[in-house]
Amino acid sequence: MDFKTTLSRMLAVDDDCSAVIVNGVNKALRVKTDEIDVFARFSPTNLHSRQDMEKEAEFLDRLAQAEAPSCRLYRHKNQPVCGPFVVGGTQYHLLFSETIHGREMIRTASDTKAFGQALGMIHALPLGRAKYGGHQFADISTSPAPSRFHDILKELGDLAEAIRPTQTKRLGLCHGDAWLGNALKYEGEAVLFDFEFSHIGDMSYDVANFIWALRSEELSNQLELFGSFVEGYRQSFNVKYSSSELRKNIVQKEINNLVFLSDHVALSPEVTAASERFAKSTIEFVQHYEANDFRWD
Repeated sequence: MDFKTTLSRMLAVDDDCSAVIVNGVNKALRVKTDEIDVFARFSPTNLHSRQDMEKEAEFLDRLAQAEAPSCRLYRHKNQPVCGPFVVGGTQYHLLFSETIHGREMIRTASDTKAFGQALGMIHALPLGRAKYGGHQFADISTSPAPSRFHDILKELGDLAEAIRPTQTKRLGLCHGDAWLGNALKYEGEAVLFDFEFSHIGDMSYDVANFIWALRSEELSNQLELFGSFVEGYRQSFNVKYSSSELRKNIVQKEINNLVFLSDHVALSPEVTAASERFAKSTIEFVQHYEANDFRWD
């Protein structure tokens, strides 16, 4: 049974009502009929446990209660998370959300500003009694490094250990994978989705993730886009992040990326080599961070 058939049987709709949107490690489909319009994300259980996804649903409920600019859960038989399902020999759980009716974010100053405003609004929310810790990031100091990236991960780990942030972590509700591809523009505002790595933690990680993603796209207007992002963010949440915080978390993002690739993606030699080259460029970028203009102030 494939993903479309699984959804068709669950929701009592025809197969042609479903369309594959993402065909990566996660499989995401949109299901649209006259009665429903939902986004269905199948995540393999070796990436996210059912408990992980239920906590993600709790996180999204928290954002919805605060009317944050984020996707909204859809419940099937009062359950936002369903499964497990076995498709192609792999076990998955399924999380539903309502479809966001908007366009893709583009790499312009106005869109990055809108993204910054939306992320700042989420970061500005009070934690209250929230207990959700969320997904744990890769920690190569306590787990064996994947063999294919062993040397570069060791170098990244040493660099992260050497960076001492100059201020205490500012804890809050974090998206976990903040970049333009995880938002849509609706009525002039950015609406964030794909909270699979959401957690309560150091909010500067989300900012570092945004910087890392801009660099990975090799855009000629990176600095302009980052400046617009900061402008929008500070309109919603006027705080300052130190260069040391951002540097450390850019390294952590690179570590997370390499461990994710090693654990969940079948890499060709060419992709492995390209990933190592980018990781080395990240090290150089972080080592010379004060010489570039990706600073918060």
